[in-house]
Amino acid sequence: MEAKLAEYRARKAKETARQDGSQSGLISNLLRRNKTTGSDNPQSKSESQNDKTSATMSTKDDQQNQQQQQQQQQEVIEEEVPEPRVWDKLTILEFGLKCVLWLALWGLFVEIQFGAVFVLLSALFFLYRSLSNRKRKKNKLSAYSVFNPNFERLDGTFTAEQFEQELRYGPSSVR
Repeated sequence: MEAKLAEYRARKAKETARQDGSQSGLISNLLRRNKTTGSDNPQSKSESQNDKTSATMSTKDDQQNQQQQQQQQQEVIEEEVPEPRVWDKLTILEFGLKCVLWLALWGLFVEIQFGAVFVLLSALFFLYRSLSNRKRKKNKLSAYSVFNPNFERLDGTFTAEQFEQELRYGPSSVR
């Protein structure tokens, strides 16, 4: 995870350096062209106008490309780094009240001799709640191929067919 983050930061630094260099180069090119267009030659004026329009079109394209890259990088960051849960006073209070309520209900169920049933049902409930609220990101494959479109497997998955082929023909037969 840290290696990916370092790689991302290095890539981002290169892009900003390249963009800063291209922007300053673009500005100097425009200034240079404006100085040369000071002559009264109509052909040079039309060429300078063409250069200006092409420069503005290229800057628009550069800006669009830059925005797309930033969006893609933001998506990568959002996918890789989960948001940490903030434990403020209200959250701690809520958690404490839930624990007190659970203990009170458990005590009640112990009194009516269903304490073990309550613990088992609450454990199943906690498992359900913790697994149900996790949403898979778009374009991410599940570790279980039955949940993927077209039952697509992850790369490197050890399959029964591969195991059988290795048993019959040896490990060098599998590629």
